[in-house]
Amino acid sequence: MSVRIYQLSKEIGMDNADLITLLRDRGYEVKSASSTIDNISAESLREEFGTVEGGAESSDLLQLRTIQLRIRLKRMSLRRVQPRY
Repeated sequence: MSVRIYQLSKEIGMDNADLITLLRDRGYEVKSASSTIDNISAESLREEFGTVEGGAESSDLLQLRTIQLRIRLKRMSLRRVQPRY
């Protein structure tokens, strides 16, 4: 069974674009929020980023988690070696 990216992003409280970028950086072939990933990968992301159930977390905490993710993604993109011609 598969999980859509937009469903997973809603569950873990992350923007679709941020989750797509994260998955691409980790080697997944996702094109849009309608793309799917396997259940095992989805569960591992839920454990890593936590699951937002019924809006239990405050908007401040969600905003903080989004900022932390963006910083992490920025660091990951800076580590990539750009080819020199």
